[in-house]
Parts: sequence; structure tokens; C-alpha cells
Amino acid sequence: MLGNLDNEVIFKKAFTNITVFKAFVLDILGIEIEVDKIETEKKFDPKIGYVDFELDIFAESIDKRICIEIQRVEYDHHFDRFLHYFLMLIAEQQKSSKEYNIDQTVYVIVVLTAPYKISEKNGKAILDEVLLLKLNPQTLQGNTI
Repeated sequence: MLGNLDNEVIFKKAFTNITVFKAFVLDILGIEIEVDKIETEKKFDPKIGYVDFELDIFAESIDKRICIEIQRVEYDHHFDRFLHYFLMLIAEQQKSSKEYNIDQTVYVIVVLTAPYKISEKNGKAILDEVLLLKLNPQTLQGNTI
């Protein structure tokens, strides 16, 4: 059976299958992940920051958090929106003022299912198909920590 990933039900059904999820993450990120549970419409309680956001697909292992988002309509503020998700998945790991550790590496994968056509324009559109963001600190010699 063939299904269109533009359909939210089919998308969530496909990516909550652990075998499909792990293969997709391996293909996109080149990493293997072991997960027991994949959640849909994930919310955090208490909420993080001022925006009560919901993640389409969320899974985590001991050392990684993976979020997969599906978008049918493209807005020019998508980068800002998914940057917010990314940063909140990092911030949520801090449980007290005594622990500032980031124990899990966070990955957010966004799947756009429609050709580039902005529905809402509030600023400057980003036309690139792939955007990578890393927040890893580096020494002046270029060594990543």
C-alpha cells in the first residue's frame, strides 16, 4: 500500500513504527538510535518558555532526542519556529538551577511535503532545501568541545 506523507495520519503511522523511524534517522543523520517509545503530539508539562508547542513525532534514547516535524504549508518563519523547538528541547533538560548539563544531543528533522510556496510572508523567505545548525562550542584552534 502506498500512502502520501502529506496525510498527517499516514505520516504519524509511518514514523511511529520503530523500524521505519530508526531507518529514517540513520538515512538522514547517519546515526543509530535505540528507542522504546515514539510519541506523537508531544507536549511537555510544565511547558517550556512562553509558547505551548506540540511536536509531531518525538523519541529519545539515553543520549539523544529526536523530533520529526511535518509541514504541508511553508511559512517564511519556519526557521525561527523550528529553532525555538530545538532550543526548547535543550532547555527542557535542565531540571534545576544546580544542573546545567545537556545530557542528550538534540536533533530536529523537518519534512516539507509541498513545493516551495509561501502561504504567509512576514519577512525574508529562506529558499535553501537543507539547513544545518550546530551549537557546539569550539576553541580558538577550532576544536569542538
